[in-house]
This record gives sequence, C-alpha cells and structure tokens, in this order.
Amino acid sequence: MKTLATVLVTTTLLGLLSACESNPNTEQPPAASSSSPKTTESSPVANSSSAKPSGNVTSIQVTEKDMEILLSSASAPAGPIEFVTKNTGPSPHELLVVKTDLAIDQLPRKGSVLDEKAKSIEVIDEIEEEDLPKGASKTLRVNLRPGKYLLICNIRGHFTAGMITPFTVT
Repeated sequence: MKTLATVLVTTTLLGLLSACESNPNTEQPPAASSSSPKTTESSPVANSSSAKPSGNVTSIQVTEKDMEILLSSASAPAGPIEFVTKNTGPSPHELLVVKTDLAIDQLPRKGSVLDEKAKSIEVIDEIEEEDLPKGASKTLRVNLRPGKYLLICNIRGHFTAGMITPFTVT
C-alpha cells in the first residue's frame, strides 16, 4: 500500500511540474526592446590604440607611471568622455583635466605646480591624489566641448618632471 501511495504522489507531482513548465499563460520576462536606452559600462582595455565609444560615451584609457601619462588616444569627439585611469607607478598620482590654449611652457605656475586658480586656464575636473595611489584604478567622467586640453599630474615634482599630455576634443 505504501508503494502504491508513493507512486501516486510522485506521479501527481511530476504531472503538476510538467503542467507548470508548459503552461502558455505563465508570464515570461519581456523581450529586450531595441528602442529602450542602453547603459554600457566600459572596462579598461590593455594596449588600446584609439578612443573607444561605449554607447554615447567615449572611453580613453590612461596609464600614469613615473613620470609619464600615456593615453589610448590623444583625441575624442565632443561630449561625454571617461578617462579610465590606472596608476602603474610606484607613487601616488592624480589626473587633472584642464582646458587651455596655452603652450605647456606658458602655463601659470605656483612654485613647482600648475596654478589651478589662474584665469588663463579652466580646470574641468580631477582624480585626487588620495584616489589614485600606487596600483589603483579610477574613472573620471567629464563632458567636454571642442578645444585643447591638458591632462596633468599636478603633484609637486611630477608636474615639473613633465607629467603633462595634450588632449584634443573635436
């Protein structure tokens, strides 16, 4: 009798499970719509040779090491740009984005660093030194209009050692 009851219960349960799986009235998740906006996260790409658009955002890979700033591309189209920055050097760095038409040797200085308050430059944004210690990565997202920019590590000694690189927005 126990065996018959076990078989009946098992058969009933299997029948119910089978019915649930094949029920056409069971709600399915909606299909992805091509008209809905897409948000794409970008991850750093090693040895990238150009600007990488990710949706409407252009991703620029930045490597900071003593005493250089290397970019995957020296230019990008106007609009949202993310600087995906990796510090591969043995010391902390920062990344300062400055809009200016000045030549590097004409930049306003305050001692051995760039004078960030000077009227001849426009500081856009930055990754601070404490956010970019040795081995760290940080992404800075800015919205840039056409023009000439400089990417600078404005730490005393780093700036004067040449941690400056031009960047153009078209």
